[in-house]
Amino acid sequence: MTTTRVAVSRRNSLVVISVTCCVLLAALYLVAVQTSFGQRIDEAALSGRTRDSAVQQAVSRALDTVSLTSLVVATAALVLFALFRNRPRLAVGIAALVAGANLTTQILKDALDRPHFEIPGVNSTVASFPSGHSTVAMSLALALVIAVPPRVRVPVGIAGVAYAVVVGAATLTGAWHRPSDVLGAYLVTLAWAAAVCAWLIVPRRSRALTVRSEGGARLLEGVVIAVTILVVAAAIALGVDVLRDAELGHIEVGRAYVVGILTITVGAAAAVGVLITALASNDLNA
Repeated sequence: MTTTRVAVSRRNSLVVISVTCCVLLAALYLVAVQTSFGQRIDEAALSGRTRDSAVQQAVSRALDTVSLTSLVVATAALVLFALFRNRPRLAVGIAALVAGANLTTQILKDALDRPHFEIPGVNSTVASFPSGHSTVAMSLALALVIAVPPRVRVPVGIAGVAYAVVVGAATLTGAWHRPSDVLGAYLVTLAWAAAVCAWLIVPRRSRALTVRSEGGARLLEGVVIAVTILVVAAAIALGVDVLRDAELGHIEVGRAYVVGILTITVGAAAAVGVLITALASNDLNA
């Protein structure tokens, strides 16, 4: 199969992923938000969260770091990284992914209502689908995945999953969002990421035009791996800070809450894994 046909095949796969995410997003909203059955499941996960004061304070501190300022700074850094790699189209794609996903989430949150059903203990009709904080986290995670060279996408993707899970789980633990809100954010972001990558994929040029200095490539990969290690270390440090003052033996959580956290984890891993698999070894905008 020629490189052109391979590129077209990957583009088509990414378009299918993007459309599928849109369909799943609509189905998730209709089931989880528009039915009493879905609201009961979401509320059970929310009600089962821990009320431990130390955990709640740490969660609030963690969520406060996810702001418009941090989003702009992180996106600018990724755009500059893409320009450093001499990928101007990739820089545009990163900006489009982050801006598009987060704007879409805000528009949907304002447009989609949450009906009130006569469900004991469920009184909130505040629109919260999808989660803005989770969209920020996943958009940065997927933007980082497409910004780096193919050989380091997996370790970078693992760090991205960890970040997205921490933020998504924190919104549930802090009662800011329900599990469906977080999963909805992941679907919005993956839809945008897949669409952007479909636009970015181009047939590989001749080796003479694409091969760069081996020393420069190794240096760049070393920097990316070092940053990834720092991100993972920061996540571990945050977890230690969250749990340091908490008496774990006295923290009680419901089974539905645990299932909600596991669902968020699987959702984040699936979103990042699907994108990495679809891209394979394609060096975007090579």
